[in-house]
Amino acid sequence: MQSVETVGHLVAEGQGTLQIPVTVTYDPRSCPFSLEMTFHSEAAVTWVFARELITNPSLSVPGADLFISVSGAYADSLLLRLSSPNGTAIVAVPRADLEQFVAATFEHVPAGTEMTWVNIDDVVTGLLAAE
Repeated sequence: MQSVETVGHLVAEGQGTLQIPVTVTYDPRSCPFSLEMTFHSEAAVTWVFARELITNPSLSVPGADLFISVSGAYADSLLLRLSSPNGTAIVAVPRADLEQFVAATFEHVPAGTEMTWVNIDDVVTGLLAAE
């Protein structure tokens, strides 16, 4: 498992920003396709998404639960618009930290080799246990 700690900024329109500690985790044994990003505020909130979204934000779709973009005002950050039934938050996360971390995950598990990390028997057992 790999992880990196960084500090993001919760962007509140007209009210500035609020610093928020962020932990990004990659565990290819759990899911070689995705990252977990945990935002530590009053309660830790974890979002899971494809690691390719960091290297290629254009893959994210406006209106989805997670939309990643780059903005002139935050040129050194990736803006993550996180939407849930409880509301929407925009968090600016340092671009260099994320890109370096994700590059390391691709060195560890190159694109296209993720399925070699998946144990199909464990997946089927988990699905059957969930019923």
